Amino acid sequence: MEAIDADNGRIFFIDGLGGTGMTYLYRAILTIVKLRGKFGLPVGSSCIATTLLHRGKAAYKTLGIPVTVHASSTWKFSKQDVKAQLVKYAAVIVWDEATMTH
Repeated sequence: MEAIDADNGRIFFIDGLGGTGMTYLYRAILTIVKLRGKFGLPVGSSCIATTLLHRGKAAYKTLGIPVTVHASSTWKFSKQDVKAQLVKYAAVIVWDEATMTH
């Protein structure tokens, strides 16, 4: 939470076996961010993962990531694009099952 409050762009990786409380932690982080008046962006690598997060969406759709990824694939959108605004104003992006992404 200190990193979110400081707005210093840190990246954290949370790993654990199923049933160890990762979804609970994600929900707690997103709830605290919302209570502090900030915006949290919950995404998942699969549609199943997103159902566990309140208002979660598939990362490829929310962030405009190509479904078929090649070495030359790029992730691009304009600064005025809604997707860009989501990323810009997000105090935290919680990406469930990020390791399942190619």
